[in-house]
Amino acid sequence: EALESGDPDAAAQAYHAAIASDPNSIRAHHNLGVALYANEDWEGARACFERCFELAPDDGDLRFKVGLCELKKVDLNKARRAFGEALELDDDHLGSRFELALLYARGDAPGSDGRQKAQEALKAILAAADRGVPCANLDRVCFLLGSLLDDTAKGRDEAIAIYRRGIEAEPLFAPGHNNLGVLLMQAGQTIPALGAFKIAIHL
Repeated sequence: EALESGDPDAAAQAYHAAIASDPNSIRAHHNLGVALYANEDWEGARACFERCFELAPDDGDLRFKVGLCELKKVDLNKARRAFGEALELDDDHLGSRFELALLYARGDAPGSDGRQKAQEALKAILAAADRGVPCANLDRVCFLLGSLLDDTAKGRDEAIAIYRRGIEAEPLFAPGHNNLGVLLMQAGQTIPALGAFKIAIHL
């Protein structure tokens, strides 16, 4: 109740008491990690999720949450390793695959190996979504992939299709409409481009 009402300190106290009563309670360790994460205690949260993983070594989502903590600590190598471990346990953990894509794309020049790996990770997410795997941030996946593909004329047609898919998932994202308009103009599709720009301006 304390966590739901926005009091992570009180929540942490309650979960510490629960762990004192039952040191092997995965739920208590996990929720303490959530409370500490909300309180920006990244190291404390990471330790909680690590303890959960000791108790449930087949749970890839716990490795994902460790990775999120490492991201907050700006330890990108450890974050990348944790997300990779999550995917080894669950190939359809799309949250881990998306975070890896962000890490691959960070700071790399167009055409680099990192950007290629990012594209591959994002395309794998879309393929999983097509198979029915739930994807909570499909729009973000599409817009990031589109931004990587539209760097070159070769990827323009694919980027147009990807941007359109992203807009279907989130029709109120103005930059998506704007970027689509730019690509349509480059492809000589002036009227559709004008429509995309009008929507972007309206939003």
